[in-house]
Amino acid sequence: MTGNMAQGDAYLRSRQLARRAVELDPDLSLARTVLARIHFQYEWDWPAAQSEFDRALELDPNDAATLNMYGAYRVMVHAEREEGLSLLKRARDRDPFNRGLHFDLGVYSFHCRQYDESIRHLAQVSELTPEFAFPRLMLAWNYAQKGWNDKAVRQCDEAIEEAKNRFDHGVLSSCAWVNGLAGRPDVAARLVSRLEQAPTGVRVDPVYLSWGCIAVEDFDCAIEQLEKALRQRSSTMVFLRVAPGWDPLRNDPRFEAILEEMDFPA
Repeated sequence: MTGNMAQGDAYLRSRQLARRAVELDPDLSLARTVLARIHFQYEWDWPAAQSEFDRALELDPNDAATLNMYGAYRVMVHAEREEGLSLLKRARDRDPFNRGLHFDLGVYSFHCRQYDESIRHLAQVSELTPEFAFPRLMLAWNYAQKGWNDKAVRQCDEAIEEAKNRFDHGVLSSCAWVNGLAGRPDVAARLVSRLEQAPTGVRVDPVYLSWGCIAVEDFDCAIEQLEKALRQRSSTMVFLRVAPGWDPLRNDPRFEAILEEMDFPA
């Protein structure tokens, strides 16, 4: 997902290792959870993912990692906000000192449009782990959605400054989107231009480019990039059903066709 490995290589290697883990120990709950994630994030095989989650929870109904990933799955794939967040909270309660679980609560609260809750969780993680940039970047998303433009832009300016010596497509696309919402189209356009001019050999997920296109209100470009991501089976496409960033496209028949092609559960 972070672009450190070619998408196909990551998928094949992940699947190979997860299946081997299940072969070695069919009753290992976490191996089932990892296999479920591969089924839904890379293969978009929702029934297979559900089957593995069911087995994982049957083996260990209190495993925090399984509850957390299953909660994310229910939010992203089934758009079930209440059930998904309930699972994520159960995971956090079983491992309350795990900052990653607090972070995920912030992430999926955002995708459930519960911005105040998301801010609360992300602020906690950011305070505990100031060197971890993602919570601060996601705080900018929430601030932008709430119309707190100065705070949103400030968070992004800091993230861009920190990443100035490296190409980070997550920072560039996120901050293009934030600046677009904040009424700074010129800044958004500059960030999109940087995103399009990736260093040689660096892979940029078309989903991130799509988000950048939305930032400058080039919706045809946004759709073209999502269609490319569909062909490549980008792992980040699983966010498409719920992510607020693609709201401007939701009434576009081409966007609806992409969702239909992914065949999300009813």
